[in-house]
Amino acid sequence: MVDRSVQEPSSMSEESGSGHNQDLELMEVSLGSERTTRIAVGAILAALSVAVAPSVGFIARVAGWGIAFFDHVSLFWMVAFLLGGPLVGSVSLVAGGIALFPFDPFSPFGPVFTMIATLPMMAVPWYGVKRLRSKVGGEALCKPRFYVTLMAIAFIIRLLLMIPINLAYGAIFAPFLSVDFILNYAIVLNGLQSLWDALIPYLVVYPTRLFRYFKLW
Repeated sequence: MVDRSVQEPSSMSEESGSGHNQDLELMEVSLGSERTTRIAVGAILAALSVAVAPSVGFIARVAGWGIAFFDHVSLFWMVAFLLGGPLVGSVSLVAGGIALFPFDPFSPFGPVFTMIATLPMMAVPWYGVKRLRSKVGGEALCKPRFYVTLMAIAFIIRLLLMIPINLAYGAIFAPFLSVDFILNYAIVLNGLQSLWDALIPYLVVYPTRLFRYFKLW
C-alpha cells in the first residue's frame, strides 16, 4: 500500500520548484528583452545622429580654432540617455561620435571633444538618480529642480574637463590664440551648448510623455 501522505508533499514540492524555475526563466527572458530594447533604442537614436552628421561641416565655427558655435548631434545622444539611461546613452554617444569622424572638418579632435563634453551631462544625472532616486529611476529627472541641480553640477564638471583640453589644443595647434580668448570662448560656448543639451532633450522626453511610453530605466 502506497503512503499518500509522503508522496503528496513531495509532489507539491516538485511542482513548487518547477514553478519557481519557470519564474526565474521568465525573469531572465524579460531582462534580456529589456536590454535588447535599450540597445535598439540607442542604435536608432545613434542612427539619427549619424544621419545628420554630414551637416556638421556647415556649422559656423570659431575662426582658426574649429570649435563649433552649436552642436546639434549631441542632442540625439542626450535624448537617448534620458529615454533609456546610461546604456542607451552610451550606445548612441559612441556610435554617433564615431560617425562624425568622416564629416567633421576638425576630425578627430572635434568628435572626441564633443563626446568628452557630453559625458558629464549623462554621468552626473545617472549618478544622481542611482544614489538619490534609485527606486524611481529615470523618471526622477522629470522633476525640474532635481534635473536642473544635476545639470548645473554636470556643467561645472564639463568646464573642468574642457577648459584644460581646449587650452592644450590651442597651445599646440593654435598658438596664435591668446589664453583669454580660449578661456572666454570655452566658457561661453560650453555654457550655451550645456543649456541646449539639457533643455531641448528634456522638452522632447518628459513633457511629451515619451519617457512614460518607453520607460526603459
